[in-house]
Amino acid sequence: MGADQDVRDSKRMSRILRHFPRDFGVTLDHEGWASVTDLSRGSGLSEDRIRSIAVTNTRYELSPDGSRIRALHGHSVDVGYGDPVSPPDVLYHGTSAEGLEAILSSGAILPMRRTMVHLSVSRDRAE
Repeated sequence: MGADQDVRDSKRMSRILRHFPRDFGVTLDHEGWASVTDLSRGSGLSEDRIRSIAVTNTRYELSPDGSRIRALHGHSVDVGYGDPVSPPDVLYHGTSAEGLEAILSSGAILPMRRTMVHLSVSRDRAE
């Protein structure tokens, strides 16, 4: 499959996992995990295709046994991310030049239309 198809399939998965799981018959648990089988049924993508996209895209996480998947950020539906932990001393937030101006003028990184602000432990991951 080509890169264009990869992008389309990934966006379909993202739309379902981040915004409209119920519309596609997918149930998320309290941490945002969904069954790969349910996502396959709802998206029309094969389970192998879903796993292939997930392992090559940092937007998703697969469970160790490959039976569950979740989007890592950008949800408009309410999900949690497990038990709270103490953050490291430095975290990074990827943003545009316009976003940086808004952050500096407001003095805060705000979730805007999302439920959370995504922070990363490395600059590369944030970019």
